[in-house]
Amino acid sequence: MDQQPSTFIKPAISIRLSELEGLLDQQIPDVLFDSEAAAEGQNIDIKATKSGAVKLAAEGNTIHYRVPIRIAVRKDIGISEATANCEMMMGFKTDFLILPDWSLRTKTDIVQYGWIKKPILKLGIVTFPVETILLNILHSKKKLICDSIDQQITENTNLNQLIPLTLGNLPNPIVAPFVGKIWWWASPVSTYLDPLYVENKALEITFGLKSNVALGIGKPLTTNPLEINAPDFTESLRSPSNLQVHTQVALATLQKIANEQLAEKRLPIEQFELIPKNIQVQSEGEKLVVKSDLSGGFTGNATIKAIPVYNNSKKTIDFKDITLDLEGKGIKSKGIALMASSILLEQLNQHLKIPLKPMIKNLNSFINKNEIQPGIFLKSYITDYDIKDVKIDPETIGFQLSAEGLISVKVEKLAISDSNA
Repeated sequence: MDQQPSTFIKPAISIRLSELEGLLDQQIPDVLFDSEAAAEGQNIDIKATKSGAVKLAAEGNTIHYRVPIRIAVRKDIGISEATANCEMMMGFKTDFLILPDWSLRTKTDIVQYGWIKKPILKLGIVTFPVETILLNILHSKKKLICDSIDQQITENTNLNQLIPLTLGNLPNPIVAPFVGKIWWWASPVSTYLDPLYVENKALEITFGLKSNVALGIGKPLTTNPLEINAPDFTESLRSPSNLQVHTQVALATLQKIANEQLAEKRLPIEQFELIPKNIQVQSEGEKLVVKSDLSGGFTGNATIKAIPVYNNSKKTIDFKDITLDLEGKGIKSKGIALMASSILLEQLNQHLKIPLKPMIKNLNSFINKNEIQPGIFLKSYITDYDIKDVKIDPETIGFQLSAEGLISVKVEKLAISDSNA
């Protein structure tokens, strides 16, 4: 496959914070630590457990979250035991890095903590300094707690399976309206990740996907499994996607579209109507050749030859150097052919064109109706486009498509699996 100018797609993904908080809640262990403090000479048992919902924020490649913690304290005082329960809010931050094999590495730190309900441990008139003891123990256990969270996250987040397998199993060909099957080919994809931020109770993520892409419409391409490289972090990618796609449309596909759209339809031409059928699309050198049987006010057939060119200002495919061969059957149709050929050729020069705006509008509408997975919606709008280097060969019409568009993915619901499964 020849190398083509690179396509750079920048989809914006919006994920509800509530969904991410539920996912993160599963990754944080219920028991943060359960240990005796005898080593510190305190002779005290402490158990810290998660006691409520996680609250999340994000910045750059760092996830910030707060976790309410319930702490149960038991102290052996010789003749008896003293117990107390207290609550604390702990603030964590987790920096993450995606390695080239799509494995996830995280580094979690405790950045703040404060009492919701302070501990009081009394026995009669004796009060024990539990608050100071707990804070000292918490400080000494920070690494243990953070390592436990990192282990849980990395063991249960399989990006190296989820991302490459999901994108690597995209359908090929894709079935689209009007044109049918579209085969695609892409070189290994370089990926980029914009800094994260939270807006309107959703985490906003912008990816960049860079690759060389080719399309075969109605004609299969030689394809390879899609290879997707893990992302680099960048300063900002928040701009429209830019597609540079070498596209080949099979003449057989154009013939199919022409018959679906025009065959058996009445076309008013001056004082009579023509009804085309059995439309054939072929090539002859650099010209596109369209042949059709005609009935209605005229019986016979027509052969039109023309060179397709793109009109950027009108967003149409026009035709130049048009020739018309009109052959009538019977005396009446032969007479009409003699008189009408020049009129029809003038009509063709004025009106023979393929408008692309309705096709793009229909394509945008088709894409934006798609729920690509349960709870995940794709929205994509092609905002501008251009076609260059239109070429005809015996089986296809090829061109270089340049398109600009906005792509976004809205995640309404995450598929959260049981981490213990």
